[in-house]
Amino acid sequence: MQFKATGEVKINIAVLAYSNKLLWDCRNFLYAFMDKTNCNLGITLTKNVDVIFRGMKFMPGGFDLVVVADVFCEEKYDEFVNTITKAPNHTRVFFFGEEHKNVKSMGSMITVSSKEQLEKQLSKEITGLLFGASDITYKGS
Repeated sequence: MQFKATGEVKINIAVLAYSNKLLWDCRNFLYAFMDKTNCNLGITLTKNVDVIFRGMKFMPGGFDLVVVADVFCEEKYDEFVNTITKAPNHTRVFFFGEEHKNVKSMGSMITVSSKEQLEKQLSKEITGLLFGASDITYKGS
């Protein structure tokens, strides 16, 4: 999350997908989400998981939300999530799509199979981030 001098807050979100079509579908979905909710999102689209790992270190505030919108090697779910969500990090990882429906949601990892579910979960997590940021006792949703 980035806090601006003007009092504005930007939620940083990364989208990982290996196809251009999925990346653009997610981009369009997130822009429609911004229009609908008036959220200020900083969106990073990537085909390379290393961009997300580097962004966690170098982007001010790191990524708040990461959406994996493509097939992801099952054996690497835990490693990926654990790398991104190392303490004291608040990052949530969404695995979006039907191919992720058998993966259990736990901790910082959330699986959603439809755009409606993704929109609902994004709203919930962003609300938690925004209102939790003003509460020093907040531990995440």
